[in-house]
Amino acid sequence: MIYMGDFNGDGRFDQLDLVKVQIAAKYLAAQAATWGEGDWNGAPGGNPGNPQQGWGVFLKGAVSDGNPNYVQNSIIAGIGGTGLFRGRELDSFGVGYFYYDLSDALQETLSPRRERLSDEQGVEVYYSYAVTPWFYMTGDFQIIDPPRNVRENAVIAGLRANIRF
Repeated sequence: MIYMGDFNGDGRFDQLDLVKVQIAAKYLAAQAATWGEGDWNGAPGGNPGNPQQGWGVFLKGAVSDGNPNYVQNSIIAGIGGTGLFRGRELDSFGVGYFYYDLSDALQETLSPRRERLSDEQGVEVYYSYAVTPWFYMTGDFQIIDPPRNVRENAVIAGLRANIRF
């Protein structure tokens, strides 16, 4: 298992990890750094020469009593990265899912006599195609199951152009 800040991979984050990162002298410098050199932004992996390349996963869960929070429980998960296809290293992709368990207090307040709110969930997929190293086209597709059962699922598709300079 990889732990945030675990420079040497011994399964612990301790002062030895911090010393080794300082010796690498790339933390907060204008140099590309790998996971082991202090780039702990939650995206371990990538290539040593280009830590921006590679794939990563994310998972976030939350639990509360639902008062005063409007979301009682939630989970957000996904996978994303670059280079999904050989020869397309500048392209990026992502797939994500979310689930929100709306609090009982919110449901009772907003719909005491009408149809109750249900939980909300959705999925999103995107692919960013590098037309050139500075011009990208990104397609995005989302499906959202809204909390009101009287509404149909929302289906959203989008396309955008991005110029990077």
